[in-house]
Formats: sequence, C-alpha cells, structure tokens
Amino acid sequence: MSQAIISRRELEMLINDALAQCASCTGADMKGIYLHEPDELGCNWMIRTDSAAGHSGCLEEISPRIHHLRMRYNLPDPAEELAGHPT
Repeated sequence: MSQAIISRRELEMLINDALAQCASCTGADMKGIYLHEPDELGCNWMIRTDSAAGHSGCLEEISPRIHHLRMRYNLPDPAEELAGHPT
C-alpha cells in the first residue's frame, strides 16, 4: 500500500486528533515526529514517545491509532521539499 504524502503540520493535527480520542492520553503531547528511511510498512516517520511515558496507559491506547496513521501517510522527502517539489 502506498502512503499519501502530507505535510508535517497535517500529520501533527491527525496525531493530536488521535490523542484527543484516547482517555489515557489526556495531557500527553507527541508532536515530536522524526523522519527515517522507509520501514517494513513503507512509512518514513515515527513519533517520539518520551512525553507520553508518564501518562499511564497512553502508549498502549494510542499505538494502534499511530500504526493506522503510519500505514496511510508519509512525510515529503526533505530534499524534494527543499527543492519545492514534494512527491
């Protein structure tokens, strides 16, 4: 499955929407998104989870939602984005 390319801002909004739907994640902030080479899902991003670690049950509750987002969306290649030609 090929992921749609969306901006970092759009992805952050989707992650925040997912957090808002998780009762265990009240007060958690997972905007720390980092790029990496595409993995086994074909996804090129992941979230930093250290800010959610203190929220009991949050990581367990949010993980399936983040997995769903990772299967659907990718961030633009930074080199192409800088050149003004996002894929």
